[in-house]
Amino acid sequence: MPDLEVTFGLSELMNGVIQIGIVIIAAIILTIITRLLIPKIIQTRIPKIREESPDQLAVRSKTLSQIVVQVILVVIWLFSAVMILSQLGIDIGPLLAGLGVAALALGFAAQNIVRDYLHGFFILMEDWYRIGEVAVIQGTGGVVEQITLRRTVLRDAYGTLHIFPNS
Repeated sequence: MPDLEVTFGLSELMNGVIQIGIVIIAAIILTIITRLLIPKIIQTRIPKIREESPDQLAVRSKTLSQIVVQVILVVIWLFSAVMILSQLGIDIGPLLAGLGVAALALGFAAQNIVRDYLHGFFILMEDWYRIGEVAVIQGTGGVVEQITLRRTVLRDAYGTLHIFPNS
């Protein structure tokens, strides 16, 4: 029978726990910094395309900052999770390769959705049109009732509601 020797190194265990704790604390600090700084940076740097009231500028900058903060937070926590898995001794190479393939497949499958969100971001960023304005989208004119990253809602002169993807 083979000789199986299991060693339990308390110092190795504590070292791993400390490193995982450092990763989690760093992720929390980066989350706090991101949530505090990004809205202020966007509010001061947002381009003023045309005359707008402080309320309109605040709404536009709040929408953009929420989007940017969420994207940055997803990246921070994904990196943290991968670093924690690495500290736990899990081989992250196959995991990263699988995530890459899954992201590629999802990117092809959700191509139109991603296009809608990107166009919606630029509609808000560059202030193409606003809620309450009259706009013509794909040959249909009406008053803009709602703008989200994914879609724009118009109401025409007859009261009909038209919903257009931003792409």
